[in-house]
Amino acid sequence: MKGYSILYLIYGYWIKIGMLFFHRRFKMEGKKRFPWKSPLIMAPNHQNAFMDALCATLPVVERKQLSFMVRQDAFNNKIGAMFLRTMKLFPAYRMRDGIENLAKNKDSFDHCMKLLSNNEGIIIFPEANHAVPRSIRPLKKGLMRIAFQAEAQHDFNLGLKVIPLGINYSDPHEAGGDVLVILGDPIDLKPYRELFEENPAKAHNALRADLSEAMKPLAIHIENKAFYDEIEVILKIMESEGPGRHSKLIDQFNYSKACIVKIESWIDQNPDNSLKELVAEYSKLQKKVNLRDWMLSGPKFNFWQMLRWASVFVLFLPCFIVSFPLGYFSFNFPYKFAQKKIKDPGFRSSITFGLGLVSYTVILLILMIVLLIVLKPWYLTFVVISLLLVINNLGIGFLRVRNRLVAMFRYNRLFGKNDKDLLRLRAIREEILKLING
Repeated sequence: MKGYSILYLIYGYWIKIGMLFFHRRFKMEGKKRFPWKSPLIMAPNHQNAFMDALCATLPVVERKQLSFMVRQDAFNNKIGAMFLRTMKLFPAYRMRDGIENLAKNKDSFDHCMKLLSNNEGIIIFPEANHAVPRSIRPLKKGLMRIAFQAEAQHDFNLGLKVIPLGINYSDPHEAGGDVLVILGDPIDLKPYRELFEENPAKAHNALRADLSEAMKPLAIHIENKAFYDEIEVILKIMESEGPGRHSKLIDQFNYSKACIVKIESWIDQNPDNSLKELVAEYSKLQKKVNLRDWMLSGPKFNFWQMLRWASVFVLFLPCFIVSFPLGYFSFNFPYKFAQKKIKDPGFRSSITFGLGLVSYTVILLILMIVLLIVLKPWYLTFVVISLLLVINNLGIGFLRVRNRLVAMFRYNRLFGKNDKDLLRLRAIREEILKLING
């Protein structure tokens, strides 16, 4: 198989297992549409630095080994660069890397041509850089040039497919959330042939426009930039009224998309600043009481609800204590390091995952070696390691239960004493929902 790498596969499965532990849920929709036998360019939206590349690659790692461009400065460290190349990464040079380096992009473009000619796949982020806002940003022309150049070299008989891809995080900056990856319908370049031969620039623009429109239904996309912050706040309020956190990710996604349409439609019909003022007050009060949207709709939590969560807290506490050393060095420390040292929030999740995966693996390997020496028979080592992995997951669950229980106690305390900030917050929330829902 051309371009097949055993080392890539080993890395891929290692990272894939890590991702399953790192995220609460990970799901890819539309995998049946994936053109396994064709050369292809995957075109994902880009919010979350290296994590986006992993989310796009890992669901197909066992059948299609994808290469992808990354910013050139990731290759500045020689040892790191060797690792990146074994993972089929290659550099892309930008204007900020120095105009004298832009000529080096020819080597990267030639590499793309070789990969596609060999029936392989590439990931190219058409937005060119990552950004926090949940919107499909204007696409750059690099992907379009590579796609048309590859087809033109083969007289438009290469069979290249461009695959729009939506990567959706429950929270792109936090570990342990949900990830939904949605594959769109592959775009064939043959229908653009006549336009390309007549005017390549127009063909680039046509494909760019079509790709952008194909990506928007696959990701959470907020079109209204003037009210972006307000829409985000209202969306979280409406999401707390929709499918529960244990429902299917695709159902949650479809509900969120429908909410955005409803919110933006209302804003279009009521283009004043009263909503901005209302949402600003809501955000200020919510930060003050430190409660999430899902807690604000109902009355205080009753005795049996509190008892149920307190029971889970007590049951999970021993797991947290036993797994604390492993959990601290594989999650708590990397998370705190990323939050403190990484200024760009789009990189924090990637750094947390990378540091956590390496430390988690090193600690387990050391522990395995020690147990193999101490325990007889040898297979007891793998029994202990398996139990530890289960216990560690329950320990992570303990942290979620603890946070939820603390929030429930805080809500009940404020509710019980008729806290004016909480009452006002609930009233604003109800008013916003009535406005949007009519």
